[in-house]
Amino acid sequence: MQQTIRVLHLRLKDRHARALQEQARAVNFLRNYCNELSVKVRERERRFLSGYDFHPFTKGEGCR
Repeated sequence: MQQTIRVLHLRLKDRHARALQEQARAVNFLRNYCNELSVKVRERERRFLSGYDFHPFTKGEGCR
């Protein structure tokens, strides 16, 4: 079975650039935090964190 991948190219107006940059920074910050946290837990407890384990640490960090 052959799969076809379609790529959608969008050109965004400059008026959206600021909001998208802020969202990208927030996502990057959260991802770095979760990676750092998972490394610490892996070193200490020798286990991997699941999505449920991350929830108490990321509670309240939703979309603004």
